[in-house]
Amino acid sequence: MSDRKLKAQRYRLWMADDTEHEVRITNADMVAFDRERARHRSWPSLEEAPFLFANYVCWRAATRMEILNLTLSEFEEEVVQLEAINDDEDNDVDPTPPVAAPTWSSPSP
Repeated sequence: MSDRKLKAQRYRLWMADDTEHEVRITNADMVAFDRERARHRSWPSLEEAPFLFANYVCWRAATRMEILNLTLSEFEEEVVQLEAINDDEDNDVDPTPPVAAPTWSSPSP
């Protein structure tokens, strides 16, 4: 087994009531979008409507995680903003390797 760290898409949701939530998008959320889009032939593709896709998968994740109990339409009205979370912003690590401090010795008499 590898030591690979899974990187799931995460989004921060700002709601109309000033609450903030974080959701993690999984494969199941994205597949649910594809299945729902197949049922609603009039829905545009991800490329044509990226905000619809983002709202749908965030709504699905929030519902799956039991953070919110809203219909998709209610979710679209209640979310003021959603923003993808960059994993790098949570790990502000200086990539510069540490350098050993110089050692000073006194001259021998």
